[in-house]
Amino acid sequence: MKKTLFILVLAAFILLLAACNDPVFHMISQEIEVLPPYISGSPTNFVIFNGDMFIASGHNLNRYRNDGEGYIWSKSMNYSHRILQIAGPVGGNLYALFLNEDNNERYIQQIDTENNMPLVAANKIDDDDIYDIQSIYSANGYLFISAGNNDHYDIYYYDGINIEPISGVSNAGRLNGVVYTSSGYFLSTTRENNTIGGIFHLNTALTITSVIPDSNIGINGIIVLENNTSVVAIDRNGVLHNVTPSSITTLGVAFPTSPQRYSSGALAIANIEGEKRLIAGRQDSLQTSTNTGYSYGYLDLVLGIDGSIIDGSSFREPDIRNFPSSIGRNPVNSIIQGPCGTIFASTQKNGVWSLRTQRNGFFSWNSEQQQ
Repeated sequence: MKKTLFILVLAAFILLLAACNDPVFHMISQEIEVLPPYISGSPTNFVIFNGDMFIASGHNLNRYRNDGEGYIWSKSMNYSHRILQIAGPVGGNLYALFLNEDNNERYIQQIDTENNMPLVAANKIDDDDIYDIQSIYSANGYLFISAGNNDHYDIYYYDGINIEPISGVSNAGRLNGVVYTSSGYFLSTTRENNTIGGIFHLNTALTITSVIPDSNIGINGIIVLENNTSVVAIDRNGVLHNVTPSSITTLGVAFPTSPQRYSSGALAIANIEGEKRLIAGRQDSLQTSTNTGYSYGYLDLVLGIDGSIIDGSSFREPDIRNFPSSIGRNPVNSIIQGPCGTIFASTQKNGVWSLRTQRNGFFSWNSEQQQ
């Protein structure tokens, strides 16, 4: 009898706890099983090219395309060297930054996307003048190459045929983003101590350059809004800035500071539930919220109907089922709305994730699976 009574009291206690509104219990109730990712490890950035989406992880380049019955993933090629970054289109082609793990050499090579994506040997960028390649980005059909080390950086551009150094940005810092508008190119660079770097403006002919005053503030992400003229940059602390060819000004929009959330530099524009949103990845918070227990994932910002930043708006926690227990536990390095409309995220160590409605009937994040 005593044993039966104890069990009944224990069951009532558990039910009472489950019914309470404590955020920790609510978070636990929202958890769903995290699935093994189809693309695992530490994937690269996403690139949409000729209507398909590409991302690499390790030695594999992956393709997301419509086979006539819907979008599916395929591992199109396994390369002998590790892929660090992809970029395109450049001269109508896709390029990848490779690392030869045997000798630590980095090089850039074109990928033939029409024939199961083998390399195009004739289009390997290994100019002796370009040393220690750090990153690659594409904009308006050009490939921008950042090369050097902590002591000296140079930036080059490549049109698919010729490589040229960009004058005026010598020792500018490591390139972390490039965007293009009708007023020209904006190149974002940074260094660990931020003594050199900033945002550089190039005219449409890629000949005249100037550093934007006061832009040396640790910018780590840059994007063009949907009107294709407004350039927005984000710094390490998650502060948004408006960028013009001659100035940079804060927009009065920033990540929460209690606790502090830091920007990973990942930025994307997406349409979610009828709203246009600016999504910003975050990583390595030094504090953990007592009511959620997560410190990564991303924050989003509702945009105006025309895609502009709304005065007085602020970043918010995504109101997505199981966010704290899923993508919210992962630093997001790249995020994109794919050609099928699904939102995808590349995490630091746990592969590719997606926001879908097929899982348990809820609109939720989980590791991306082969569909």
